[in-house]
Amino acid sequence: MEDRNPTKKQPIVTGDGSLKDAGTARGGSLGEGSQSSSGPPKLYHTLTACTRCRSRKTRCDAGLPKCGPCERSGAHCEFFDTTKQKTIPRSYVLHLQTRVRELEAQIAQQEVMLGDVEQSDSGELVRGVGMVKFDDEKGEPRFVGTSSGITMTRLVIDFAKKHLEKESVKEIKEHRNNFRQGQRIAGTSKVHIPSPVALPGAAPQLPSREVTDRLVEIFLQKAQFILPLLHEPTFLEYVDDIYDKGDTDPVKLFQLKNVLAISMQKLSPNYAQLANSYYLASFEHLEDIMEPMDMTTLQCLALMCSYSLLTPTRTAVYHVVGIVVRLCIQLGYSQEKTIGLSDVPLDPITMDLRRRLFWVIASFEYGLSHVLGRPSSFATMDGYVDVKFYEPVEDQYITKDGVLPAPKSPKKLISMHFFRLRRLQAQIRQTLYQNPRPTPKDDTDPWFSEMNAKIEAWKKAAPMSDHGSGLTNDWFIHRYNNLIMFLYRPSPQIPEPSVEATLICYNSATRNVALQKKMFDNRSVDVTFVFIYQISMTITTMIWCCCSEEIRRVHKKETIKAHLDTSISVLSGLSYKWPGTEAAVDVYQKLAKAALSSYDEGEK
Repeated sequence: MEDRNPTKKQPIVTGDGSLKDAGTARGGSLGEGSQSSSGPPKLYHTLTACTRCRSRKTRCDAGLPKCGPCERSGAHCEFFDTTKQKTIPRSYVLHLQTRVRELEAQIAQQEVMLGDVEQSDSGELVRGVGMVKFDDEKGEPRFVGTSSGITMTRLVIDFAKKHLEKESVKEIKEHRNNFRQGQRIAGTSKVHIPSPVALPGAAPQLPSREVTDRLVEIFLQKAQFILPLLHEPTFLEYVDDIYDKGDTDPVKLFQLKNVLAISMQKLSPNYAQLANSYYLASFEHLEDIMEPMDMTTLQCLALMCSYSLLTPTRTAVYHVVGIVVRLCIQLGYSQEKTIGLSDVPLDPITMDLRRRLFWVIASFEYGLSHVLGRPSSFATMDGYVDVKFYEPVEDQYITKDGVLPAPKSPKKLISMHFFRLRRLQAQIRQTLYQNPRPTPKDDTDPWFSEMNAKIEAWKKAAPMSDHGSGLTNDWFIHRYNNLIMFLYRPSPQIPEPSVEATLICYNSATRNVALQKKMFDNRSVDVTFVFIYQISMTITTMIWCCCSEEIRRVHKKETIKAHLDTSISVLSGLSYKWPGTEAAVDVYQKLAKAALSSYDEGEK
């Protein structure tokens, strides 16, 4: 039976959407709830009886979206709103409650963002661990450490929050996810070794001998200078055996196909697809290559890594390098006391190749550890790398019978100089970016002067002529500037560098802007993902420098804007090769705008 007593008090709806008996409310249709120690006072709103219950003079409860009587009878439930002077469905109350919750959530999110800006601590931001989650992978997030620059990026974004609208911050987060999709191919995706049975896009046959000779010449002139993986006379014999004798040895074919692929990538972007076809074609020999797990396996896998650094591939270079490093250690090549161990006496070619392979693989490992901020599988203290360099003469003088007297080879000296850079990177990473240590406490510590002296000595010893390799003095100066920024930028050991250190970083970054533009215009640099990373770090460093009032005082807004525009333009021009770069450009444009707006605020 329905209760027909219209004098009973109607239930009410509180401000948070909960129901309450009207007898406990104060103040009629709108009043304040009793104030208690449990929380702030609440407003209570009487839910008006619906028109059907009013006309029938029956009790109307607070049911939503319909009262009980209307729900049981299946009738439409609505009430008369005296404020709007019209009849409104009861379901409208549910809509209002949902809208209130949405607005409260937006307010809460805004308060969190404001709290981050007001309470963020630069030390915590720099020392924090970075985990990257890729949207297209269901697996666990990937670790990206401090030496990668991710922590300085946090400082930049934290600074940008103060000068960007909420929607712009949200867009930056979305674009960062898109950029990570591009980075995934370079170094953090799952291992994917294509099946040798069916390789779509693989080249069906080798090119003509004339074309091969030209591509081999390019490889020896460009790739061998910095990564001397092959003993040149031996490899040229392999080419003769394949073309003149029809040799089908898997090692010879694997090496030749990868050499062709690397040369085409270096020759022109127009040959990228053809280059990839020869790279894929080499996989039909992979099973035979992997079986012995000896020096030839190491040499072939190192060629794979060399190609993967030049362009996105199906095989993540980080994982392939991991396999190569472990094989190198297993074979004893990572220590001077074991690199020469063998059941039979080693000829000079084999001994020299062992040393070369160690240094090339160590360069891969140190470089990726630096870029991704991950621990190195080799020891990172220079004192523990005791493997001697290889012979500094041209390969024609290194024979099975001995090393003939010969002048030093510019090619070998250039690669050795580059490997010394890796040692310096490792020392800085060990001191500033890994485990905390008592000293240095700031960038006035004597360690910085000592390290800076080593870097300056390395710079002065850089080869002045590239001998046609493309590794010009500008290339080494560009690396020098990167090393200086790595030394003086925020690190877990020194989270808040001095003004002097900030000025040093700014000057190094601006010099790199000019060099990167020059190398891009002249096409004198390989567009590797490492080069993309270096441009990104240059932009990030410049934006971080804008956080400094001293930088803004010394350098005009127009000057910094011109540098940022140039660097972002170069990055945009490389998007044809590396996925995700366009998204990174969008992010940097917004961050640069936020950084430059700090000038305007300072003028107010």
